[in-house]
Amino acid sequence: MRAVLVTGAASGLGRHLALAYAQEGCRVYAVDRDRTKLKTLESEQIRPVPMDITQPEAWEEEALPRIEQGGGLDAVVACAAVMRLGSAESCSLEDWQFVNGVNLTAQFITAKKTLKYLKASRGSILFIGSPAARLAVRDEVCYVTFKHALCGLSKSIAFDFGGEGVRSNVLHPGWMRTAMSDQEMQEIMERRNLSLDEAYEYVTRFVPLKRPGSLQEIARAALFLTSEQASYISGAELMADGGLTVVDPGMIGFL
Repeated sequence: MRAVLVTGAASGLGRHLALAYAQEGCRVYAVDRDRTKLKTLESEQIRPVPMDITQPEAWEEEALPRIEQGGGLDAVVACAAVMRLGSAESCSLEDWQFVNGVNLTAQFITAKKTLKYLKASRGSILFIGSPAARLAVRDEVCYVTFKHALCGLSKSIAFDFGGEGVRSNVLHPGWMRTAMSDQEMQEIMERRNLSLDEAYEYVTRFVPLKRPGSLQEIARAALFLTSEQASYISGAELMADGGLTVVDPGMIGFL
C-alpha cells in the first residue's frame, strides 16, 4: 500500500486530495491545524495528524512517529496555503511574515522533514502552486511572492535529490470553488452586485475553457504527477488552469 502525506487536508482542495488518494487505495496522513474538521476525515485509509506544519517540533512529535510506525512515505502533497490582501505599500509586516510562514517556510519544513522517507522509497513531492506563481495579482503581494518562490524550492529539490530517485513538481490550479476562492469573490460580488455564481462566471470569462475547474479535475492531475506514470517528470510546473495563463491581456479588447 502506497503512503501519502497531504498538508492542508482539513478543507478545500487539500481535503479532496486526501479523499482522492484514499479512494486510490493509499494510506493517507492528513495533516492540518483544524482538529475538528480533520477528525471527520478519519477512516481505515485516512489517518488524521492534527498539527501546525510551521513548527518543526510538531513534525517530530506528531507526524514523524506515525510515518515511522506506518513504514514510510511514497509521496508528499504540500497543499497548505493562506492569503492576506495588500500591496507592497499597504501589506503589514505581520501579514507578510504570516503568509511567508505558511506558504513558503512551512513548505520547506515539510520537504526537509519528509525527504528521508522519499529518498528511501524513491518517491515524489508535489507542491500546490497557483497561476500567481507566474503572474502578478493586484493587492496580493504576499501570495504572489511566495508562490513564485515555491517554484524555486521545487526545482532545487528536483536537482539536489534527483540522483536519489526523488521527483519534485508543482501543480498550478486555476480558479476552483473553494473557501479561499469564495473569499476572493467577495470583492467582485460587492463591487459589481453579483451573486457568488455570477462572480465565478465573471472572473473566468476570459479563461479559454470559460469556467472554474472542479476539485476532481485538479485531483486527477495531482494523482498523475505523484504516480509511476509520471516517473520521468521532475522539476516541472503543470498548469491546470483552463488555459488562463496562455491569454495575452493586451488582446482581451479584441475578444
